[in-house]
Amino acid sequence: MQAVTHFACGAAIGAALLPPQPSERAPLARIGLAVGLAALGHALLDDLARATYHPPEPHWSDPFWLAFHLLLLPAALVVLWRFRRWWYVLAGSLVPDLDWVAGRALGLWDPGTLHALGRSVPGLAGISAWLRGVLPDLREVPAAALHEALLVGLLLACAFACERSRARVGAPGEDGAAATAEAGIDGAVGPAPR
Repeated sequence: MQAVTHFACGAAIGAALLPPQPSERAPLARIGLAVGLAALGHALLDDLARATYHPPEPHWSDPFWLAFHLLLLPAALVVLWRFRRWWYVLAGSLVPDLDWVAGRALGLWDPGTLHALGRSVPGLAGISAWLRGVLPDLREVPAAALHEALLVGLLLACAFACERSRARVGAPGEDGAAATAEAGIDGAVGPAPR
């Protein structure tokens, strides 16, 4: 998948697990969970890439390939900027791609090692193998770029929905602790004492 897709996944995870306001601090364990999930989700997104326009080799002479990739950079930057308060989760979503930078280009380890680690997690290995077995290989089909665009749209819709939902709990003018407790968030059970 392209960086914009990994960023959108990181944004959805960040919006679901971390405080919506930059001034609020999340527990370190929750930050670690969000970054870890973003890194693990990378492998599954890359398995879905079989059904998207994702040629294994660059097609420098193909106008569609060039236009597609020229649009991806600003799209990734917009998502990164919009969800910058969770920059560490978005960065975590790209960690496995260090395989191609540090592994392949710099020769620091065998390319594919980080991707293989993500796929070796119990439970994910089976899902990953299943996805790779059932999805058609559309990586050379330009129209399959729509699949990735739809996935990015879905992930961003999830991120915005989680962000709005979490922002309403404890919104200004409300008793934030009471609203959080009544919603059953962060382990609170039942209504908060008044």
